[in-house]
Amino acid sequence: MELITQIRQAEGEAQKIIEQSRAKAAELLEEFARQKKQQLEQAEQQRKQIIASAVKEAEKQAQAELEQLRRQAEEQLQRLHKKAEAGKESAVQQILDRLRS
Repeated sequence: MELITQIRQAEGEAQKIIEQSRAKAAELLEEFARQKKQQLEQAEQQRKQIIASAVKEAEKQAQAELEQLRRQAEEQLQRLHKKAEAGKESAVQQILDRLRS
């Protein structure tokens, strides 16, 4: 009888160990899932920050290029105005010369 009692106690203890192991495995799986979710969230946040930074840099570069194009257009417009003014003065002078002759 005593042997049967010891076997049953051992089976009970083994069952208890199995249940504890299952509970521990479930806890570990939950912890792993939580950590994985946290890592994915951090990676997503970093991705968004990188994209935002790249967009900001692209906007900065585009603004600089736009400003350079504006300056070039203004310079070209001034050259055209000077050329037109010189042409106008030349034309007026030619008319005056013809009228005087």
